[in-house]
Amino acid sequence: MFVPAVSLPKSAARVPTCRRGFTIVEILVVILIIGILMAMLFAAVNSARDSARSLSSKNNLKQIGLAMQQFNATNGYFPPSYLSREYNPYDPTDSSAQAFPGYAHLEGYSIHILLLPHLEQNLISEEIDFTKPYNYYVQLAADNPSGADRPLFTLADGSQIPLSALRVPTYMSPGEPRDEIRQNKHHPINYVVNVGTWFVWDPSTGEGGNGAAYPNSKLTGSSFVDGLGSTLAFAEVKAWNPYFRDSFKSHEELGPIPPTTPEQLAGLIGTPNQYKATAHTEWFNGHAHHAGFTTVFTPNTRVMIGDDASGSASVNTSNTGNLDVDWTNKQEGKNHFGGSPDYSPTYAAITARSHFPGGVNVSLMDGSVRKIADSVNLGVWRALSTRAGREKLPNETLK
Repeated sequence: MFVPAVSLPKSAARVPTCRRGFTIVEILVVILIIGILMAMLFAAVNSARDSARSLSSKNNLKQIGLAMQQFNATNGYFPPSYLSREYNPYDPTDSSAQAFPGYAHLEGYSIHILLLPHLEQNLISEEIDFTKPYNYYVQLAADNPSGADRPLFTLADGSQIPLSALRVPTYMSPGEPRDEIRQNKHHPINYVVNVGTWFVWDPSTGEGGNGAAYPNSKLTGSSFVDGLGSTLAFAEVKAWNPYFRDSFKSHEELGPIPPTTPEQLAGLIGTPNQYKATAHTEWFNGHAHHAGFTTVFTPNTRVMIGDDASGSASVNTSNTGNLDVDWTNKQEGKNHFGGSPDYSPTYAAITARSHFPGGVNVSLMDGSVRKIADSVNLGVWRALSTRAGREKLPNETLK
């Protein structure tokens, strides 16, 4: 049978393919998802980086803790926060003053110097003669041409620096953004010794604070009634922190009980003699505002005290100026100002601060290392800083 051919219309012969594109909404959703994934990735990377740096910081504290143990084993006592030799530059009969004119009457080598031999830093420690004043190794030859025989180290660029400007890696946190020499004479530090809760030292009696060390102390294991494993040794701090100093208050004005708020501290400070932005920038210097910390405030407490037009300290409620400060009543050993004797005691509010979130890493007197949370109870934090306070700590404090 014959079947005639059927001619289809052209429109039916070709069925066009429908190609649908992405809508703007779909594109935005994809971009949003990618953004969220990238943010999560960056957060994970930053968290891993912070964890690695924090672990490295703990390792530094571990080495310092072991150095403390070795110092004690070698000498029969733990090192002082500040080792000094006393002489009077205003007394023409004082042979020491004549041998080293122009130096302060009582200057102190830091605990960090005393620990050098136990941190494999003999290159530096063997250059130090403790019969000479601390400043002898700090000043450059250009500052005092008669002292040109002092040891200087030549850097790669040809410049020369004194011992005090050398960088000791164990004393620097991997999180410190300003790991740099100050004034070509000093290098900062990020780990400092526990000098107690509030009172640090009385130069008129030689009495020291209740912490792990104080000027010229020779504390033995039996001095730590609370136990070596329950007493803070070193903690993290931030270099280049701002601070007030030299209020010259008496014991009676400051009292034995430390302030509990920045407002109370501001009321005690009054009119400080000096404001600096250089705390913890001189590892050679044993003064508390460089080599120590106290437990007036819990870790990383922001002590927002500003400086008003009259020069007196006041709480900076607006946070303008961004000052998160420390305070020292008087530098240890600075017993003469302008030739006049001054024997004001040293009290200090020097806060432990970390570049890593959540708390501060610390070492204890038994050499162990812990992280103490910012949320630690103030009473517990202060109890950890006393060597013989006989406080009972909660069981979970140091887990």
